[in-house]
Amino acid sequence: MTMIVYLPQNFQISAISKFTSQIVGSNGRPLADIVTLDFSKLSFIDGGGYTVLSNSIEWLINENVEVRLRNFDNVKNLAIQYLDDCGFFKTYANRFLRHDAKVRDTTLPCSFVTHERSFGWVQNQLSPWLERIFDVDHAALGSVRTCVKEVLNNTADHSNVSTGFVHAQFYPNLHLVKITLSDFGDGIPRTITRTFGSMPDAQAIIHATKEGVTSKSRPNNMGAGLSYLVDTMIANRGITRFHSRYGNVTCLRDNQGRKRFHQRHGTGMYPGTLVELEFDTRLFIGDEVERGDLEW
Repeated sequence: MTMIVYLPQNFQISAISKFTSQIVGSNGRPLADIVTLDFSKLSFIDGGGYTVLSNSIEWLINENVEVRLRNFDNVKNLAIQYLDDCGFFKTYANRFLRHDAKVRDTTLPCSFVTHERSFGWVQNQLSPWLERIFDVDHAALGSVRTCVKEVLNNTADHSNVSTGFVHAQFYPNLHLVKITLSDFGDGIPRTITRTFGSMPDAQAIIHATKEGVTSKSRPNNMGAGLSYLVDTMIANRGITRFHSRYGNVTCLRDNQGRKRFHQRHGTGMYPGTLVELEFDTRLFIGDEVERGDLEW
């Protein structure tokens, strides 16, 4: 079966359900043997959309689906330019579309990172980039590095793959930094419900963020990671978004400084887990003294 999927006009994380409902069935399997992605309607894409798009393509390929691209040759389109600068077309069409395509200072694009390489990538690429964007020293980012490493740990813990996708983007006009991490494995809800019993996907994600909760999927998993992640984001007045299977969860700080979860059931299934960390550079606090990297 062949299917044509039109990329959404405004491709952000909010478009996940609409996009994935066209490629993933309720049984978690691809809806077609050949998927053609059509770029003709695309007018805007951000780092989250780029991550969703790339992760979905890799998932389809991993499921032995042939992926084709069409109508992506409008190099005046700003969304196409962004993807070109990130190296998307070099990866999936074997060429840059423009002779002057290059990585932007506000972008830290990354292809898929193996679990074995992820810690070095955080230390040697992500951290120096964030230090420049936040205008802080290395020590101030200790907790952030630990959080990103923990999400990458969860790629191994909650999925059947050892490869994740990481992308970071700075939006100067909005004073926002977004770090998007994704894998195309089993997903947090499936892993949690295997250990703790049946519950809706969004509730399973929230349950995974409770202190001490672990699926015991690895001997050294102490269950501290996702709890530490949301606490660190709250301390820095940041927002954490989780998308896994049909569960969509947002965690943010309320006016009293407490963490609040907002959950909803997606209309389309995300094959794996996507986490977005959003920081306001004007509110970022960081660490006064670098905390040692935790081993989960």
